[in-house]
Amino acid sequence: MQVALRPSPSLVYNNLCALGSSGLAFTHTRSGAVLQGIPTDADTKVEVKKVDTQGNSLVQSAISCTVDGQNLLVLSNEGGLQVWDDTGANLLYVWKLPRSQPASTQHADFVRGLCFTVSEAGGVLLCAGCSSGTIQVFSVAAGPVIRPTATLSRHHSNPITCLGSSYQSRRGVWAEDLGSELVSCDDQGRVCVWQVRDEQTVQCVGAVEAGQPCCSLAVRRGFVVAARVDGCVQLYGLKDRCLRSELVAASRWLSAMDIHPVKDLVVTASEDCTLGVWALPMWGQQASCLLSVCKYNERLTGAAFCGQGADSVAAIAYDVEALNVWKF
Repeated sequence: MQVALRPSPSLVYNNLCALGSSGLAFTHTRSGAVLQGIPTDADTKVEVKKVDTQGNSLVQSAISCTVDGQNLLVLSNEGGLQVWDDTGANLLYVWKLPRSQPASTQHADFVRGLCFTVSEAGGVLLCAGCSSGTIQVFSVAAGPVIRPTATLSRHHSNPITCLGSSYQSRRGVWAEDLGSELVSCDDQGRVCVWQVRDEQTVQCVGAVEAGQPCCSLAVRRGFVVAARVDGCVQLYGLKDRCLRSELVAASRWLSAMDIHPVKDLVVTASEDCTLGVWALPMWGQQASCLLSVCKYNERLTGAAFCGQGADSVAAIAYDVEALNVWKF
């Protein structure tokens, strides 16, 4: 099913996220965009609300998560990050990225890679990757009341590409495998695993040195799920960081991956115009493809599980004014 969509998405990695059970969000150049309601047929009119982000720079990342029963939308750009409610109408928090001193000659300053996680102390944290290789940590209390609490440095020397956690993978819903961890990847493909003790104590407990950069990371049932840009989805042991299995999802670079909030499934989108839904090979299960679609002449930039029960998959493509939704 395809419905008209305006404005068109930007060309950034992982440019689509579910907003609760009935919405979606993506980035359009220097602003965000929120869709309220998942289309059920081709005649459905999709209403898109522009999120008037502060600053005049390209939005790099967009994520959503449920915190204390409230769906929060987080957008990042060269200026820092902004937290909005799920309507995109109310700006709840702004953090400005400090300028690098001295300024980098290789890239601009920016925030890219966002996720929520939970600490061993029970607090919810928002984490944001930076172009300097640092990760900024914020505590998120009911309200929400958000404040910066820690800066993680020394373990990444290149810009962060993406972050992940089991809390983010479950979209803020409690599950038996919910852990107090954070995983991060940089432009050189180095993946770090962090243990989150509290809002100020986050310790790097190991790293995977080799590999291509990741466009998306997730944590599920003791595994790190890493979507490498070379087309492979790799599963590493969360505790030992050993490669357990590898799924060749595409022949070209992956541009997006989303993990199902309940089932052990991922959806991938790639530069070769293909979208796939895959059962993950973990704990003796076999890898299998549940859905495979080719969108000819479209450069897919975002894919997400959405709808009631997350039993639908949505995808968008760069500079294409259309939203595609499939049941699987």
